[in-house]
Amino acid sequence: MTGTEQLEEGLRSPQRAQRWRNLAPDLIVVAILLFLCLLFFWRVLTPDPLDRRWFASGDFTDQFYAFRYFMAEELWSGRLPLWNPFTFSGSPFLADIQSAVYYPIGLLVILFAGKGGLPLIAVELEVIVHFFLASLFVYLFVKRLTRNRLAGLVSGIVYAYGSYLTSYPKLQMAILEGQTWVPLALLAVHLAGEEEENGRTRRSTAWLALAGLALGLSALAGHAQTFLLATYTVLGYWVFTFFPLWRAAKGRGKARLATMALILPLVALGLAAAQLIPSFEYMQLSTRAEIGYNRAGGGFLFSDLLALVLPGLRVIYAGILPLILATLALVLKRRRETVLWGLVALLSLLLSLGRRTVLYTLFYVVAPGFNLFQGQERAMQVFSLAVAILAGFGTAILDSPMDRAVKHRYAAFCRALLWGNVGAAILVMFAYWGTLFNPPESGQVNDLLERSVLLVLLLGLSTLILYLRAGRKLRNWRLGLLILPLIVFDLFSLNMDQDLQRDRARDRFLVTPVIEFLQEQPPPFRVWHEQLLPGNYGTVWGLEDTGGISPLRLKRYQAFLNALPGERARWLLNVNYVLTWEHLLPDGELVDEYSVPEEDFYFYQVSEPGLPAYLVYSAEVEEDDAVVLQRLASSDFDPQRQAFLAEDPGLGLAGDGAGSVRIVERTSNRLVLEVDTDANGILVLSEIDYPGWQATVDGHDTPILRANTILRAIPIQAGVHQVEMVFRSRTVLAGFALSVLTLMVVLISVPLLRRREQ
Repeated sequence: MTGTEQLEEGLRSPQRAQRWRNLAPDLIVVAILLFLCLLFFWRVLTPDPLDRRWFASGDFTDQFYAFRYFMAEELWSGRLPLWNPFTFSGSPFLADIQSAVYYPIGLLVILFAGKGGLPLIAVELEVIVHFFLASLFVYLFVKRLTRNRLAGLVSGIVYAYGSYLTSYPKLQMAILEGQTWVPLALLAVHLAGEEEENGRTRRSTAWLALAGLALGLSALAGHAQTFLLATYTVLGYWVFTFFPLWRAAKGRGKARLATMALILPLVALGLAAAQLIPSFEYMQLSTRAEIGYNRAGGGFLFSDLLALVLPGLRVIYAGILPLILATLALVLKRRRETVLWGLVALLSLLLSLGRRTVLYTLFYVVAPGFNLFQGQERAMQVFSLAVAILAGFGTAILDSPMDRAVKHRYAAFCRALLWGNVGAAILVMFAYWGTLFNPPESGQVNDLLERSVLLVLLLGLSTLILYLRAGRKLRNWRLGLLILPLIVFDLFSLNMDQDLQRDRARDRFLVTPVIEFLQEQPPPFRVWHEQLLPGNYGTVWGLEDTGGISPLRLKRYQAFLNALPGERARWLLNVNYVLTWEHLLPDGELVDEYSVPEEDFYFYQVSEPGLPAYLVYSAEVEEDDAVVLQRLASSDFDPQRQAFLAEDPGLGLAGDGAGSVRIVERTSNRLVLEVDTDANGILVLSEIDYPGWQATVDGHDTPILRANTILRAIPIQAGVHQVEMVFRSRTVLAGFALSVLTLMVVLISVPLLRRREQ
C-alpha cells in the first residue's frame, strides 16, 4: 500500500474523520485571526510604495531595532553578545533585560534575516506575528473556559486590537512580546486544574510545567515590569484554580497540591534564569536601584478614565460593544470566573492610577517588585486582558439559552442601555453647543464632538444587537455576523493607522556626512553628542558613544558624567569628537556647522583627546567615590600621571617612569594589548569596569582594579608584557546553565508524565 493510500485509509476511519470535523471550525477561526492580523497591518505589509507605512521612529528604531541589529551582528560573527562597546562607553549588553538575547522568536528572526545587516521589516514582522499569537492564545483560553468558539474569537480580537496593545507596546516590543504569552500560561493552568479535578495528577503536573515555560518566555521577551505583572496574574489564577481542590483534598493530597504550587514559578524562573540572573546583577549596579515612591508611583489621571467610553482615546479604550459584553457577563450570570476577572479588571484599573489611590501605596509597600518600576499605567495590560476575557463570557451568554431569571435581568440591562444612549445623545448636544461658542480652531471641543458622535453610533448599534437577541432572532453564526464586524469596525478604525509613518524608519540610520566622516577615522575613539543623533545609533553605525537609550545605565557612570566638567570626562573616556548646540567648546576645534529645522549645531574635534590605554606611575587608594569625583574634577589633577584606585594595587610605584601601550586586538568581548614599561606602573584603560571582566598578564590571572570610579586598570611590573581582557561573566554562565537544565528536565519529564497516565 502506497503512502497516499495509507493516508486516505486513515482519513476514512470514523475516529480520524471525527477529529477532523472537530478541528475544522478551529482552523477556520485561526484563518480568520490570521486574516484580521494581515488586514490590521496591511499598510506595513503592502509592496506599494504609495501606501506603504513604517512603524514610527523612536523607541522602536533607536532601542529595540538597534539592539536586534547589534545582536545579529555579534551572533553572525560567532560571538555571544555579552558586552556592547557602542553605548554608555561600554555596557553589559546581555545583562540589559531589554536586549532579550535568549528570546526564541527574536533568535529565529536573526537566524533567517540577520546575516549581513538586519532589515527593519524583519523586526516589524516579528511584532506583527505577536499580535496574531496574542489573539490566538486568548481565543484558545476563552474557548476552553466558555466552550464557545464565538466567545473565544471575540476575546482574541478585543485583546489583540484594543487600544492597549496597539498603542506603545507595538513600538516598545518587549512589552508586547512579554504579554503575548500570558494567556497561554493561563490556559495551561486551567487545563492543569481540569486534569487534577479528574484525578490525573501526572498530566496536571505536566500542564503546570508547560505553564511555567510560557511564563518563562514572558520573562525572556525582555521587559521586567511586564513579567512582574504577568507573574502576579498567572500565580493569582493558579491560586483561584487550585485552592478549591486543596480545600477538598485530605491528608497527603493537601501536601501534594502545596508542593505542586512550586512547579510553575520554579520552571518559569529556571527557564528565564539565563536572562534574569545577569539582569538582576546589572539592576543592582544601575540608576534603577535608587527609584523612589514618587518616581515609581506615576500613572494615569482620573480624567483619563473617560477613555473607557470615549472612542479614540488611546491605551484604555477596549471598544464600546466589548465593554458592554464585559458588563453583561458581570451582571447577568455571575460565576467564579467572571467575578475573578471583574475583580482583576478593577484592581488593575486602580493600579494604573499609581499613587493617586491608596491601593498602589499598599502594593508598593507589601507586594514584591512594585517598588522597582515606574509607569504604573502599564497595569492596563492586565485590565485589557481581563476585559477581553469578560467580553468573551458576555458573548457566550448571548449565544446560549436564557432561563426566566436571566431573561428578566437581560431586559433590565437593555433598558439601562437605552438610557445610556440618551446620555450619549445629550453629550453630543453639549459638544455641539460648545463648538458654537468656541473658535473653529479649538481642537479640544471639536475632538469631543467627534468622539461623542462616534460613541452614539457605536452604542446605538450595540443596543440594537442586544435587542435583536432579546427577540430570539440572533444565535450562533447570525449573532457572530453582527457582533464581529461591529467590534472590528470599532477597533480597527481607531487603532489601525496609529504609530505609523510615511518615511522609512530605517532612514533614521542613513549615513549622513557626519557619520561618514566618523566612520573614516581610525578607531578606537568615542563620540560625545547631546541627543543630536538617534539613541543607540552607535550599535548600527559601529561608532562608540558615551550615551545611549536604555532604562538601565550604571549608577557610577551616571555620577561620573554628572560630577566632572565635560572636558575632563571626555579625556578620561577617550572622546575624540563632539556634537553640541554650544557655539564654543573649550577643548575642541570646529570641524563643521550643520542646520536643523529649529537651530544650528556644531561638530568639533577634541584638541587634546585622551588615550584608549595608557600608563601612570602614581596612584592613590580611595574607596569613597564622592571624594574621588571631587578630586578628578579639580584643575590640579593630571589624568596622564595619576590615578585613583578603589583598592591597593599590591605593587610598589616609583612615581615616575616611561612606557608604551599598543592595542593588538579589540572586539566587543575581548581586548589584547602589548605593554612596554621601564618601571612598575598602572595600566589604565578608557573602558568601563564591570563584574565579569577577567584579565591575564603573560597568561597569568591578574586582578582588574577600578580606577577613577568607573575605569578598568591593571598593575603592571617593569618589562614587556601581553595583557588580555575577556568578558566572561559568572552570572551569565550560571544563568545559562540553570536555563538549559530546566528546559531539559521539562522536555524530558512532560512526555513521560503524559504517557504514564494515558
